[in-house]
Amino acid sequence: DLGMAKKNVSVQGFIVSGDIQRHDHNGNLISVKMTAQEIAQLIHSSVDSSAIAKNQNINELVILIPSFVNTNFICC
Repeated sequence: DLGMAKKNVSVQGFIVSGDIQRHDHNGNLISVKMTAQEIAQLIHSSVDSSAIAKNQNINELVILIPSFVNTNFICC
């Protein structure tokens, strides 16, 4: 982490599968069912600033997890 900002995230309990609402490319609100692993990744990506420091990142990491959505976050 680059340390450009101080961030604290505290989560208590369990992360479970559920519906996440988001806007599509046209601004329409859609509901997307995600697994617990996908929701955990969303939480992580919102607090990780490593995108600023490209040299700290590995190019690609692939972890196969169960999923309810495809690459466009649309239910399969």
